Amino acid sequence: MDRWLNHHQLLYFRVVARTGSLARASAELRLAVQTLSEHVQQLEATLGEALFVRGSRGMTLTDTGRVVLVFADEIHSLGQELLRTLDGGPGRPPRRLVVGVEDSVPKLLAWQLLAPVMKVLTDGTLVCREATFEQLVEQLTAHVVDVVLSVTCELSPDARGLRVVPLRDAPLMWVADAATAARLRDDFPRSLHDAPTLMPAAGSSLRRALDAWAQRTGVSLRVVAEFSDSALAKTAGAEGAGVLAIPAVVLSQAAHRYGLEPIGPCDGVTQAVYAIVAPRRLQHPGLTALLEST
Repeated sequence: MDRWLNHHQLLYFRVVARTGSLARASAELRLAVQTLSEHVQQLEATLGEALFVRGSRGMTLTDTGRVVLVFADEIHSLGQELLRTLDGGPGRPPRRLVVGVEDSVPKLLAWQLLAPVMKVLTDGTLVCREATFEQLVEQLTAHVVDVVLSVTCELSPDARGLRVVPLRDAPLMWVADAATAARLRDDFPRSLHDAPTLMPAAGSSLRRALDAWAQRTGVSLRVVAEFSDSALAKTAGAEGAGVLAIPAVVLSQAAHRYGLEPIGPCDGVTQAVYAIVAPRRLQHPGLTALLEST
């Protein structure tokens, strides 16, 4: 049997979490401190987890409390969206599109895909959340996010009803700061032999593809750092920490924002990005714009 959540208790929990104090929350909610405390305790009993650490300086969220707060905020936002949608008539589309972005998706490439969404959400909001693939699929299944942008296309058997849509398959280019790129362009790709290299995280599909490229071309790359966050890798590259491979379609943005310049193509290696969607939001105009942005 499904357990039931008391939405009033979630509201009270959000206010206590935001104010950090039962006394301040009770004044805002116009409830007695004892009544408010009982509601929070009942919510903790329902969830089977402590949500706060109670101390002399107030109420501090536990790790579980921080997770619950994310969901409580989303439930509150969805409720407000429901009211706004009904105020505009039953045919009015939702104003928010919540996009989960896997942490290893190149951020410049993600923005290229998301830019068309902003054009159709003229009176709405694009909400982006970054997390691991597993966390985002779980949030998609729970309807916390509407769509997931991912470099991973394999779904577990438990992910029933989800659909994978290919969005982009972008060839990669080796880049570096301007001085390093100018020095390494001659005799490419042999010039990359023993060059300090910034690579994706070990075990990722892109890392395996780049390792295979190095083996195929006979280039021995000297890996000095590994990154799950592509933006951080570009920042390190801009500081001269090493060469890295990025999608060729974002070269102009990478040059403008990070000062990165091309060295040579990473032939045969591409960066694929997929959208993972659930049936609930298939008619959302922002999602339609995203799926048509290829």
